[in-house]
Amino acid sequence: MPIASPRVRRAGAVGSLFVPLDRGSAESLQEQICAGLRQLVSSGALGPGTRLPSTRALAAELDVSRTTAVAALLQLVEEGYLVARERSGTFVAADAAEATRPEGRRPSPAAPAAPTATSPLTLSRRGDELARAATALHSHDRRPRAFRVGRPALDAFPVREWSRILARRAARVTIAQLDYGEPSPELCAAIAELVSSARGMRVRTEQVLLFAGGQRALEFAVTAVLDPGEEAWMEDPGYPGARNVLGASGARITSVPVDDQGMIVAAGEAAAPRARLVFVTPSCQFPLGVTMSDSRRRELLAWAERAGACVVEDDYDAEFRHEGAQLAPLAALDPDRVLYTGSFSRTMFPAIRLGYLIAPVGMVERLRAAQAVLEDQLPWLFQVALADFIAEGHFARHLRRMRVLYRARREAVLAAALAAGDRMRVRPSSSGLHLIADLPAGVDGAAVAAAAARRGVEAAPLSLFHADPRPRAALVLGFGAVDAASARAAMDELAAAIDQAGS
Repeated sequence: MPIASPRVRRAGAVGSLFVPLDRGSAESLQEQICAGLRQLVSSGALGPGTRLPSTRALAAELDVSRTTAVAALLQLVEEGYLVARERSGTFVAADAAEATRPEGRRPSPAAPAAPTATSPLTLSRRGDELARAATALHSHDRRPRAFRVGRPALDAFPVREWSRILARRAARVTIAQLDYGEPSPELCAAIAELVSSARGMRVRTEQVLLFAGGQRALEFAVTAVLDPGEEAWMEDPGYPGARNVLGASGARITSVPVDDQGMIVAAGEAAAPRARLVFVTPSCQFPLGVTMSDSRRRELLAWAERAGACVVEDDYDAEFRHEGAQLAPLAALDPDRVLYTGSFSRTMFPAIRLGYLIAPVGMVERLRAAQAVLEDQLPWLFQVALADFIAEGHFARHLRRMRVLYRARREAVLAAALAAGDRMRVRPSSSGLHLIADLPAGVDGAAVAAAAARRGVEAAPLSLFHADPRPRAALVLGFGAVDAASARAAMDELAAAIDQAGS
């Protein structure tokens, strides 16, 4: 009985290989194929364990005879670059980097040196603005950390129910769904019904435009409404993502201060009375967490009507109100002037990448035409699964559970902050998934954030959200992803970071 060969752990398989061949060269095609494959192996483009195409496929790819392809691979096997395994194929050898060239064989030609650029490529002004817009909020560390801003309780998401719906929908996939297609009318209808019932708006299905996340919906709204050089109001402090979008669009940004009633409309009107657009988060001002008062909402809409301005309303964290009653969104008060944006990043999970824009009826047709040019297609599976998740009542049940959970997590963080003594004072907030913590006078929030990061805790300095980035003695603490059991330990680390930064 033959002894079975041990299984080889493979790095993967390549479907095709590019080996340049010069049919006018004195060097044979076999030698050129060998030289090209040696170069791919030595450069790391073909790593150890990578499976090569079959000789038949390689011959067809390179337009040579199969005899030539077989001879080239056999030669590289002899040289130690490749290893052939019966009934498995040909693989890059594990020690291919140590393979030596047979005596007298000419070395493979070196890759040509890159030409020296006398005029190197540069970014556009928009590209430079986008590059400068990167902030510490865009963390590349994906591990769960307290007190990261904007992260929901992923540990409490009903993964089993969501997976069941995904599997059911995937099992019924049609050929038409594999092609480019329109946004899911089922999801648009579900969102229209959702915001109509939950937010007091009267929305038709055709008013719902779908996007790859709330940020993309905001980018589209700004692009569709604002011309470069026009003025736009922006809350200060405010959402950095909106500031980035407005800056990259070429807008002249007017930073409008926020008080305990929300954006101070009179300050904006005094600074830029002819602004073309205003971005606002009235339900839960980001990052201060205040709710815009009813009088201030009506004042803003009255100014917008006089100025002929468009209002872009981000209904941030409206679903998570912990105290008091919700106020009607701006889009319910003036549906003809407000572009209303939302997403499922916090109510569901960030990776779903589905956002939406509720367009005024008078703008729907033109905005849909513009979207067809600017917007990428969205994967159909998440769209239809989310439509089912909403229609079958799972979304509403999930939100009810999350409201209870977030209140508990909020209370746990507040209790932990209270136990930290006079190191911080947490401002009252009735909604959202984060809190503002004021530090002792003279303590720089950015210095505390840096010290906390070294201790495994993430706290965003409030200065990140201001147009003027001068030091501020305050932090923004997210509690959505912080379970009650770990809140106290994380707060102890933050307290130690405050002591370190203040010493």
